[in-house]
Amino acid sequence: MVCAGIWQSMQQFIDIFAKWASASVLGPAFYAAGKRLLIPIGLHHIYYPVFLYQFGSFTLDGVKYFGDTARFFHGDPTAGIFMASEYPILMFGLPGAAIAMIAAAKTEHRKRIAGMMISAAFVSFLTGITEPIEFSFIFVAPILFVFHVLAAFSAGIVTSLLHIRLGYTFSASAIDYVLGFKFAEHPMLIWPVGIVYFALYFLVFYSVIKAMNIKTPGREDEEQITFNTANTVGLEKAAMILEAIGGRENVEFLDSCITRLRATLRKPEIINRSLLTAAGSVGILETGDSVQIIFGTEAERIKDDIKILIENNMPYKKEGIKETRGKEQNPNLSTIGEDIQIANPIKGEVINLEKVPDDVFAAKMLGDGFAVIPKDNKVYAPVSGVIRVMFPTKHAVAIKTDEGIEVLVHVGIDTVKLGGEGFEAHVQKSDIVKKGDLLITFDQKLVQTKAKSLVSPVIITNMDLISSITVVFGKLSKGKIAAKVIKKNEVET
Repeated sequence: MVCAGIWQSMQQFIDIFAKWASASVLGPAFYAAGKRLLIPIGLHHIYYPVFLYQFGSFTLDGVKYFGDTARFFHGDPTAGIFMASEYPILMFGLPGAAIAMIAAAKTEHRKRIAGMMISAAFVSFLTGITEPIEFSFIFVAPILFVFHVLAAFSAGIVTSLLHIRLGYTFSASAIDYVLGFKFAEHPMLIWPVGIVYFALYFLVFYSVIKAMNIKTPGREDEEQITFNTANTVGLEKAAMILEAIGGRENVEFLDSCITRLRATLRKPEIINRSLLTAAGSVGILETGDSVQIIFGTEAERIKDDIKILIENNMPYKKEGIKETRGKEQNPNLSTIGEDIQIANPIKGEVINLEKVPDDVFAAKMLGDGFAVIPKDNKVYAPVSGVIRVMFPTKHAVAIKTDEGIEVLVHVGIDTVKLGGEGFEAHVQKSDIVKKGDLLITFDQKLVQTKAKSLVSPVIITNMDLISSITVVFGKLSKGKIAAKVIKKNEVET
């Protein structure tokens, strides 16, 4: 009885608030700002349903529809005011913030950050998924989060005053803009309004980040604690990485491809990026609770070692790891060295690495090199050396030369998902090969159909040993010189 009495009072309050929110220009403002405010703690999923599925009613052909969403798509001329309030922020404002973070990143990190942020901005504009951008500043820059909430509040007022009505089935995005266009009122006004919010977000984010030296992606201090991991191998290094991603309790799923550790984390925001960098990571990509941590060809071994730690409930600590300061470099390297030729491993067209349809390869997080659009199904050794890694799914192989250069050939993009289907390996780990030896054959038609792309990157993964690289672009048969690399000389200190 007590609960029934309490709920009756709550229902009366909700009814009063619903009528006020539907009639006031502040209603859409509270809807948009409330969602942004609650995102860090995940309670926005509790907040917005009453607006979309309860507030207001509309009767059509004897059927009564409730909430902003159902009423909008059934032709209610008063619906769509709440959903419209999010369009300036999700389609325009947050992409502007992403571009600002790229511009504010340190020069040496800008290309890497652009690879991540441009993708996140496009996803926000096209689908309305905003977490990759929002979680890049919410915790490191509370002042920008406050601006974000206030901007969302203002957007609700602006769209309400301009009588813009828009709807969505998933989120305020370009896709839903098109889907709901025929039901909308003044939908074209969202473009000039959106452009203003894009500019506003860019100017505010860029100015505040620079003025307050906020550590958004790409602006992390170089002078951070790092760890000398040159001799840290096996479970010790895995323990260091497990600690950096929040421990076994934070890991829901763990896998790898030949170059990246893939994990689904319960709390991705607690990742220790400095520790991951110290452990040898050259890049981190985050999408919601999923992260990809770039380690190069040792990613699979790291995954196996971490799983041993988790499955056996072993401790994970960075004990015994020597702490140092600053960015580590090999002190025995000068900048003048020998010329090493890398042959084209697959008959086809050699293209710029930046054209590869994958953020990690295109941003050169793993290393520099080139890519091949294959015209044949055979992969030959681009250099002479020893097979350092032959991935179990046979889609990628790494060779280490006598000079210490490691060359990775990765057939296609996302081909790890094929589980080895369509691939045949002709060598195995530790085999010694000569330039031109057959390494892999693959079913070209099958891979082209099932994989994301057939474009095949060829990467030098230890660029710290390289002084310069020159690539010959265009159509090349297998075995022709595709790149010339100058290695740094080792000198006595």
